[in-house]
Amino acid sequence: MPPCISPNASGPADGSSPPGRSHYSKNGGPRLLLVTRRTALSLTLAGLAAPVLAGCQSGLTPAQIALLKQQGFELTSSGWEFGMSSKLLFGTNEATLAAGQRESIGQLARALLSVDIHRLRVEGHTDDYGTPDYNLALSQRRAQAVADALAAAGIPARDMQVVGMGMSAPVEDNRSSAGRRENRRVAVIVSNQQ
Repeated sequence: MPPCISPNASGPADGSSPPGRSHYSKNGGPRLLLVTRRTALSLTLAGLAAPVLAGCQSGLTPAQIALLKQQGFELTSSGWEFGMSSKLLFGTNEATLAAGQRESIGQLARALLSVDIHRLRVEGHTDDYGTPDYNLALSQRRAQAVADALAAAGIPARDMQVVGMGMSAPVEDNRSSAGRRENRRVAVIVSNQQ
């Protein structure tokens, strides 16, 4: 055991010196070194624990997080989000899924269920064409179409929150046709599973 942490050393256990005393132990070893080592160890342990604690706080296991990453989910302020814009887009004024889209959603659902993820938020979105009320209803139908496909693959309907967001959360600029296309989407969000 280093002399600075000898059980016989005088002074407070935290390595500080009482008023009027030096920062050295009885045998001359610097107590400041003890504080530095303790602080370094504490910071190292805190740094190692942060990812583990983040997983615990999200209610997701490391296996669940690994699967989400593998499936293309990204961590956002809302939870783990699968922005289906790259895989699932809708035509103008459409809320119907093509057969290939249903199969992709089914594969996603089975993957999520394989690691016991079943609580989801399904958000439908639109571009800014049309009235706010119309777009809100259209986005709800889009979200419901995806939720129905997830349910058909085994995700319990009672565990899904289905929400139409209308045109309130665009991911691209609506001034271009490419931007509007990206905004006609559904996002699946995974958060706490407890």
